[in-house]
This record gives sequence, C-alpha cells and structure tokens, in this order.
Amino acid sequence: MTSNEEASQKPFTAISYEDNVAFSYTLPGEEESQSVERDLTFIWEEGIEKFIEEFGADREYKVHGFNQEKAREIFLEQIEGQN
Repeated sequence: MTSNEEASQKPFTAISYEDNVAFSYTLPGEEESQSVERDLTFIWEEGIEKFIEEFGADREYKVHGFNQEKAREIFLEQIEGQN
C-alpha cells in the first residue's frame, strides 16, 4: 500500500499538488514587463477522480490523511499561510 493509499484510509483527507506560477507586472515608467516565478502548493477539494480527469494520471499529487477534522483544517491553514 502506498503512502497515498494509507492516507486515503483516514476519515479526513486533503489532496495537494505543486505548480509553478508566474506573476507578471510592469513598473510605472517602464515599458517592459517583468515576472517573478514561484512554486506554490494548491489544495484540490473535488476528489482523486476529478483531479485525474482535470490534470491526467501523470500529474503528481499527495493525499494527506487526518484522524480529526481539526487537524485537516490546521494543515489547510498552514498551506494557505505559505502561499
């Protein structure tokens, strides 16, 4: 059993994946656009089937399992705080 399968056996789960995001901006008085790239962690809330349907089977993801809903909520807040 993989760690994703073990985590999905717990009553409360969260699916996370990482993506590289570019923030584009233009400074006042400049014509050339600049960008900043950053790897961000996202939470997927619609289940594994929908995730695979949206991104394909090759997209990496992690399933995080929690015994209590409060632990799951703390995890989600931590991810939100990092982003």
